[in-house]
Amino acid sequence: MQLVQTILYVALITGIVTFAFGFRVPFRGILSVPPGGRMMAFTWLVLYFGMGLWFGRLGKPTTLAEVDQSAVVQILSIAFAFLVAMFGFMKGYGLSNLKGPLLLLFVYALLGVLTAPLSPVPTLSAFKAGSLVVVALVAAVAVDVMGKVDAKRVLLNSAYLYLGLLTFLAVLGGILFPEITHRPNKGIFGMMLVGWPALNSNSLSFISATISIVGLRRFFEPSPLTCRVFYLGVLVVAFSVLLLAQGRTSIIGFFLAVLLLSSIVPGIRLVRRWLVIWIAVVFSIYLLTGEIGDWLKVLETYLRRGSDDESLKTLSGRTEVWSAGWQIFLQSPVFGYGFYAAEKLGIAAHNAYILVLINNGLVGFVFWVSYMYWGMLGALRDLISAKWRCDTEEQRFRAETYGVLIVLFLRTITGSDLTTHHYSTMIFVAWLVYRAIDRKREDSPRDEEKADEKLPESVENGLHILSHRRKYNIKKRVNNMRGKKA
Repeated sequence: MQLVQTILYVALITGIVTFAFGFRVPFRGILSVPPGGRMMAFTWLVLYFGMGLWFGRLGKPTTLAEVDQSAVVQILSIAFAFLVAMFGFMKGYGLSNLKGPLLLLFVYALLGVLTAPLSPVPTLSAFKAGSLVVVALVAAVAVDVMGKVDAKRVLLNSAYLYLGLLTFLAVLGGILFPEITHRPNKGIFGMMLVGWPALNSNSLSFISATISIVGLRRFFEPSPLTCRVFYLGVLVVAFSVLLLAQGRTSIIGFFLAVLLLSSIVPGIRLVRRWLVIWIAVVFSIYLLTGEIGDWLKVLETYLRRGSDDESLKTLSGRTEVWSAGWQIFLQSPVFGYGFYAAEKLGIAAHNAYILVLINNGLVGFVFWVSYMYWGMLGALRDLISAKWRCDTEEQRFRAETYGVLIVLFLRTITGSDLTTHHYSTMIFVAWLVYRAIDRKREDSPRDEEKADEKLPESVENGLHILSHRRKYNIKKRVNNMRGKKA
């Protein structure tokens, strides 16, 4: 336990010192959002804070009569986001963006609302599915709003800001409230770190792995010293939490992301070189002595987390749960048992595919898996089209997101990520918004070039009192008239 406390104190001190050194860095992108995009950025943060994490639960509410503080926060946040989305639609934003993966997400969630009566907890099912409908609607509006003010990264950065806060609070909670945040375990540390506020170790591992990837990539980005020092602190804090939370899927995802980044991002290739040197040194020691020390045993003990061979074979009992979940799905294969119903049926699926099949049946599964793989394959296509190179800062930012998507994809195998209004879903949808803004620009470069042509001085003088959108439309109309006359 002394080792655990040392790691936590080192992370805490590092976090405080580096934040004090570069406290403006995490807020720079958020606070610099043009006025037209600030409400959308705020709404996205509300959707995060509205997940109910900040209040304890009275139990597991299944009816409106059991609404507690956490449920009230969730309801208010979704209601606020819905109003923002409706206001955006009335202003002419969003409708044209409900296509591709966003449309598939919308239909998947809407089916969840329509099939809620099948659930043993219909009110809860309808609300959970409705929350995801609102997320899809807000995302559709965000494509236009954030694209208009050239702030396509803000939703992703908002996600990282929130998850970074949860990561730091996990360190603080680990020091101040060990009786709450240290879950006993037979592994190498004798405990597993859980979040403060309450987050299980697997969710905390996903969050800290995500922030570790962001910190690593941005530390190696050519930037002012304050930025690099700050992101070094982010990396130290987040990796310390990942080390203590011990979520194996997220740890594997993190190292796969590092492998990807070290292959395509110029600055991080140094990590790969050191890894090659380290492997060469270990191999040389083995050739000379016939031994490589006890570090492999230590690594095995850490990854086992006190599990025996039988537990490892079943992935901590997951394969047995998957088999039982499959049998339940076969009893109602078309529409399932209703959105968010699996937990109420006594099944903690620990697999997003099995979970969606139980909740939504084959009909919902088709839309869900199409939405997910459309977004994932879109990232792969972008990477291939860039010839696996990241020469510009924009490409390196994308590479960072690709690393996060690796962890997300692996989490669908051993967790329930991307199925409900969850941290993982919000990051994934923020990526879809980012990509939709880029695709929209690629589809209409000629219109933008025409609209930017210089108009007669008399017309320009009359446009200064008009909004940006009306200026754009008038310029486009005048230039079209020019083309007809010619």
